Amino acid sequence: MKKFLFFAGLFIIASFHSIAQNKKDEQLLDGTSMDIYYENGYGFHDEFKDGQITFKGIAGPYPRGTGQESYKAKKIADKIYVVSFLVTSSHSFVTLIFNFNQNILLASAIRLNDEANFLDSATIEHLHLKEK
Repeated sequence: MKKFLFFAGLFIIASFHSIAQNKKDEQLLDGTSMDIYYENGYGFHDEFKDGQITFKGIAGPYPRGTGQESYKAKKIADKIYVVSFLVTSSHSFVTLIFNFNQNILLASAIRLNDEANFLDSATIEHLHLKEK
């Protein structure tokens, strides 16, 4: 019972902290742009601006596809970020881990409508990094 109360208290404290977090603290990559090339042949040009991630296909089967979604970012180490957003058109929840020290990206996506789960890696080129 003591362990349960400890973890419940820890969860509540963490929840209050995340609710109190300033929106600007979640938009840490605004002003950043890059080209991302996945191992499966897809390529995207991504830009972060005003709390939005905009992505445009530049390689692969759908080179002209575009999208824009609200994002949240968290810095986890020097030039290493985790970013999450929901692709509303496909009901996919996406998590990206950027390592700008090594110009690599790990991407995980869960597509809710058919319960598909993806995990890919990519290289980052033409990086213009603006950290807040």
